Amino acid sequence: MPLRGHKLSVAQLALVVAPSFVLFGYNQAGVGGLLSLPNWTKTFPEIDTTNTTGAEKSHNATIQGTVVATFVLGALVGSLACMKIGNILGRRKSIFLAATLTLIGEALCTSSFGLPQFIVGRTIIGLGIGILSATVPVWQAECSSAANRGKHVVLDGLFMTLGYTLESWINLGASQIKSGPNISASWRMPLGIPLALSLLLMGTIFTMPESPRWLISVNRVEEARTILANLKDTSVTDSLITAEIEGIQYSLEESTVKKASIADMFTMGPEKLFYRFCLCILLQFYQQMMGSCMLALAIATSYPKENKSAGIASVCFVFLFNFFVPIGFLGANFLYCAEVAPVKLRVSMAAISTANHWLWNFVVVMATPVAIASIGNYYFVLFCVISFCIPLSVYFFYPETMGQSLEQIDAVFRDNRTPLTIVRASKLLAKGDVGAIYREKQEEKMVENVIASKDDRERV
Repeated sequence: MPLRGHKLSVAQLALVVAPSFVLFGYNQAGVGGLLSLPNWTKTFPEIDTTNTTGAEKSHNATIQGTVVATFVLGALVGSLACMKIGNILGRRKSIFLAATLTLIGEALCTSSFGLPQFIVGRTIIGLGIGILSATVPVWQAECSSAANRGKHVVLDGLFMTLGYTLESWINLGASQIKSGPNISASWRMPLGIPLALSLLLMGTIFTMPESPRWLISVNRVEEARTILANLKDTSVTDSLITAEIEGIQYSLEESTVKKASIADMFTMGPEKLFYRFCLCILLQFYQQMMGSCMLALAIATSYPKENKSAGIASVCFVFLFNFFVPIGFLGANFLYCAEVAPVKLRVSMAAISTANHWLWNFVVVMATPVAIASIGNYYFVLFCVISFCIPLSVYFFYPETMGQSLEQIDAVFRDNRTPLTIVRASKLLAKGDVGAIYREKQEEKMVENVIASKDDRERV
């Protein structure tokens, strides 16, 4: 591993995190821009709603919605699968598996000459994206210093937005191919471009370090020591590295008094697992139910075409809304879930919360046409109410994680009794990694417990 310190962190972002989240955004943007292309409707007449009318159009629209939803369902299954494979394979192998699945799915979709092949391809892409969305934030959080995780939140949202943007502009450019022997390139090219990102992920992930926290959890401490030293650009004998490893081991010991299981997430106990689980589930629910896509739809259809002033105002508000969304709800929701989860249940908790993200994505996609047809614009009141609840619940119930190591965050949950005291304590914590400073009582207690635990083992 020739790179160290800041250069290694940049390489992780550029070669793994960026391709993963761009793939996420690109594939989630879907195939909406392709559905009206002439060669698309010729290749997939079963989902043609452009050249059909009446009952046939209604039937095709239903099939079209189902085809689009296969990606979301695949992602739901993929993220849930991480509960089993995440801690068995480790972070890097899970990411490699996900990249391989997206590669296979993208190849199937790009080469499709019939709807069944396309459906299989979209489902496999969904499986891969589901694994990526549950694993990459965990790997990123476990390899990052406390000071850098805040930057990563913004960058993750930026990468995802870049994926959405690339998909839209590439679709627009390819749609200009309207005749000739290569007319199918009008939709095959946009579907095939992500192949390059999948190949990049497959080729680079094993040049990056494995999560040191996962290595320690499987008793590969010396490998973890070397990786931590590389990440921090210091010596393996540095006392700060030793202290951080001891802090991670102590955190593992505290969370494994008995073997961790999925059922533990539904119990409180000293680690407040159910509280942490609810934070993750609610955050991903908010991400889907704040109504971003519904807002755009309402603005686009609520004003007469001749009302130019209202049109200009609506565009300004859409840009304003989309300026703030990536800050808190394109990257932070995935990374935060990895931060607040205890190390032994980090993958499982991230997997279930990410599956919840895809579940509500599916619900919104399937329920919205029916709801708008039934109650019209009143449907948007639901999103307004949910959006109103977001800042209140975040302020009162979500602990601050900025500038804190994962072990510090874990200690905050263990050492405080109620959600309000946990939130208050998190705001008072000093910034820095475990082992970097010992001014805080939580860290002092952690070190004392590590020493006491060692003494107890020696006596035995």
